[in-house]
Amino acid sequence: MAAPTQLGTAYKIGYGSLSYSGYVPVDTVTSEAIAEIDAITDHDGATVSKLISNPGKRFSADFYILDPDGTLKPTPPAVGATVTLTPPEGTATGYRCESASIKFGRKFAVLSVTLIAETSMSYT
Repeated sequence: MAAPTQLGTAYKIGYGSLSYSGYVPVDTVTSEAIAEIDAITDHDGATVSKLISNPGKRFSADFYILDPDGTLKPTPPAVGATVTLTPPEGTATGYRCESASIKFGRKFAVLSVTLIAETSMSYT
């Protein structure tokens, strides 16, 4: 399929460099910055400082499962397993699987995953 043409104001279209070997994104992909935030308050309860720690990224998406020869018996990645994908930003990254499930039905099998990559961690 050819890339769509935009007229007027240009908007970001598509998934960028998103790739996950053996899978095709279904529709919406969520990539969010995450961190733990602790508030420090004074004696009146007013916030006087914030401590931001453990930054990272959480990635959630649904993928169609490719099965070129019709023999695949898909299973979702285990919670805690390392999943390597290239997010829309374009650099292959190892993520830790937070949750994964496969939906089977009359049509396509779909893998739903939520992955996390803390800045301080390296998953391989």
